[in-house]
Amino acid sequence: MILVKRILMILALLCAVFLTGLQHFVHEVRTSYHKWPDLSAVQGTLTGIVVATGGGRRVSTGIDLLNDNIGARLLISGTGSGVSKSDLILLMADGKIETSRLQTLMSCCVDLGQTAMNTRGNAKEAAIWFKQNEFSHIIVVTADYHMPRSLIHFAQALPDADIIPYAVPSYALMQTDQSRSAWWAHPSTVIMLSREYGKYLISWIG
Repeated sequence: MILVKRILMILALLCAVFLTGLQHFVHEVRTSYHKWPDLSAVQGTLTGIVVATGGGRRVSTGIDLLNDNIGARLLISGTGSGVSKSDLILLMADGKIETSRLQTLMSCCVDLGQTAMNTRGNAKEAAIWFKQNEFSHIIVVTADYHMPRSLIHFAQALPDADIIPYAVPSYALMQTDQSRSAWWAHPSTVIMLSREYGKYLISWIG
């Protein structure tokens, strides 16, 4: 009986530590990645843009950067073998960039990375592409909560590169006037963030 109580106490302590860490993780994400960086210093330089797939807003953000002449080329990593540039043009057909301009950008300056299956794969795929194009800077575009783990893997794959995070703020973590921690009220969001935080800890320890 005493052993069971001790086990339960340890489990409760571990849960409390995890939840405290999760709260800190979310706070750091909001503080660090909900304000886009000034990219004027790299505009016109040998800069590559990499989008880690996982949502349409990530791809459109990367295309917007390319359209604004921030980077020389764009890699959309982890698209899978069944996705084509035409599919992506249809995905963004209702955006602010005209279809003809999208077609031009896709034709001249966009590469599809179709082998990556996870974040580590995104980084490895981007590293090969980065070196082939002899870039000096790389802008990483992904969701805000995914950025901390992405930066770990990109730093491992490209230790000498100038890596610039450009996060897409997620609806789940956007600040509200009513509550700074509204994400706690949504179980699906808590589960999603807990899973990402757990993956981040594993990547950080590894």
